[in-house]
Amino acid sequence: MVGLSLQDTLGNLMAGLALQMDHSVAEGDWIRVGDTTGRVTEIRWRSTSVETTNWETLVVPNSVLVKNSVLVLGRREGASPQWRRTIPFHVDFRYAPSDVMDAVVEELRDGPIEGVAPTPAPNCILAAFHESYARYAVRYWLTNLAADDATDSVVRTRIYFALKRASIPLSIPAHAVFVTEESKEREADKAGEEQERRRRALGKVEFFDQLSEADRARLAAGLRYPPFASGEVMTRQGDEAHWLYLVLEGEALVTVRGEGGLERPVARLGRGSLFGEMSLMTGAPRAATVVATTDVECYRLDKAVFKEVLKDRPELAERAAEILARRTLGLEAAKHELDEEARRRHLESAKTDFLDRIRSFFGLGDGA
Repeated sequence: MVGLSLQDTLGNLMAGLALQMDHSVAEGDWIRVGDTTGRVTEIRWRSTSVETTNWETLVVPNSVLVKNSVLVLGRREGASPQWRRTIPFHVDFRYAPSDVMDAVVEELRDGPIEGVAPTPAPNCILAAFHESYARYAVRYWLTNLAADDATDSVVRTRIYFALKRASIPLSIPAHAVFVTEESKEREADKAGEEQERRRRALGKVEFFDQLSEADRARLAAGLRYPPFASGEVMTRQGDEAHWLYLVLEGEALVTVRGEGGLERPVARLGRGSLFGEMSLMTGAPRAATVVATTDVECYRLDKAVFKEVLKDRPELAERAAEILARRTLGLEAAKHELDEEARRRHLESAKTDFLDRIRSFFGLGDGA
């Protein structure tokens, strides 16, 4: 006890006894002492050791803990440890707060994030107004207190991608000045390159490979660009979503929920993959869940865009029905070992059924 008076030593011992008897701080607790946050690893008679996520150990005299306020993180009587975190972000005034908050909350609640508590659910609030933008804040409850920075990063990434899909950019300071040497000609060239990229992507899809260049250009102009972050749910089994996706870059996992609610993987998607065509063509609920396993770039084709082309080219409905019928025939043939005649009957019946469903879904009318 070199350097400590008898009075100080007795004070520390009594403080250590008080800590261990009243359980105000216990080993395993996450606490904040001054500017330091860490987990209590050991309580001795004279001092308490607190390990931080930076691999530092703070040794605090027990007299300090007893005499000063100590914040115990994530503790609530009768509940599992979880700590509310706040992630701020800024969006300018051109965008309605309801649109901003809905886009972010829908994403955070739809796609589970490791370390984020399902209850209370994450929420988003309009926190303040500034000169040229509004400040928002996502609030979520962290279950793994040792992974605060890493989980904050994942939540920020989800916010970024959710806003990107909603075409809501994060704000920039009003005084920021951008200098660019790009001419209007260069901007037009870039727009043309993007349009060509879209047409090429559509040309690789069986549903659209026989379209005229003009029709393909119409569809290309109506495509949306909704990127997804790794771990995000791109579509969920049972949902009604009347669009399809064309994967440009990245990978995704397709799972199906079976009996007992268990999810089992059935396929992996990569560059050039297509999914959601049944929902686009017939309005059928999603047959599987698709989750991005890397960041995914893709195009989305909505019903309204495709309907405009179908109105002028109703014969496309027959081609779509034939393609869908052939796909279901492959599944049925594998299940029941159909002979040639049975295959023909199934194909004709399925084609008629799909054609009726497509016409009904798009309001084309019989014989259109």
